[in-house]
Amino acid sequence: MIKAKHKIESLEQKFREEMIKGRTKLEYDRNVLLSREDQLRQSMADLEQSAVAGTEKDIQYAMLEREASTAKDEYDTLLAAVKEVTINTNTASTTTSSTSTNGR
Repeated sequence: MIKAKHKIESLEQKFREEMIKGRTKLEYDRNVLLSREDQLRQSMADLEQSAVAGTEKDIQYAMLEREASTAKDEYDTLLAAVKEVTINTNTASTTTSSTSTNGR
């Protein structure tokens, strides 16, 4: 009877030790998972920030592209006007010199 009681106490002690080991392992695993969760949250926040920055850059690019297109259109318009004035000036100059040579 004493041997059986001693055996039961020994088994209960081993059981408690195994329970403590199991609990310690679970707490460690929980802490690892919580740490990983924090890392994933931070990565997600970084990605969201990057997406917002990318969208802002896309908007700025589109605005600059429109401004460049407008500037090019204005340049083309001014260039056409300069060419027209040059042609008209050359025509007027040719007409004037033709008239002055014919008038002599």
